[in-house]
Amino acid sequence: MADVDFMNSLVIHLIDGIVTDSNTKTESYDKEFTIQEEIEEKLNRIFYIIESIFYNSLFNSKIFYRKNYFWTLFAALNHQLYGVLDADIPRVDHFSNDNFDANINLFISKISLFESEFLESEYGSDNTNHSIIEFEKFHRTRTTSKEERKLRVKILCEYLIN
Repeated sequence: MADVDFMNSLVIHLIDGIVTDSNTKTESYDKEFTIQEEIEEKLNRIFYIIESIFYNSLFNSKIFYRKNYFWTLFAALNHQLYGVLDADIPRVDHFSNDNFDANINLFISKISLFESEFLESEYGSDNTNHSIIEFEKFHRTRTTSKEERKLRVKILCEYLIN
């Protein structure tokens, strides 16, 4: 059942953006679903990209396989591809839907560097970027909170522009 709930949270993200997960929220979609084709297309595109990333020899993740981190990667990809979140969350033109395939190795390089900094912070590095510490903190506490989810996605997207 947890897998179904997780998949529901990904689909709800595609429909409504970043929201706080709740059973009530999920139940509100049990009625008529009129945008099925659009959501299915986006879902398939994002999963195709994630599969391409995870099976790429340049990518060796230790964190993005974890459920909460996967959700953040999924949401960041959705925003980079389709620009669906608030304007204060940056987008990189290289990672728009039209340009992503040609720049997948650049994306992999950036999230690999991000993860490297993240893992360094877990081992107590004194030079850890404050946003990396916040990223880790928001993945440990209240992982379904709208505000903390938004901050997690924003931190990852900001890292993509550097």
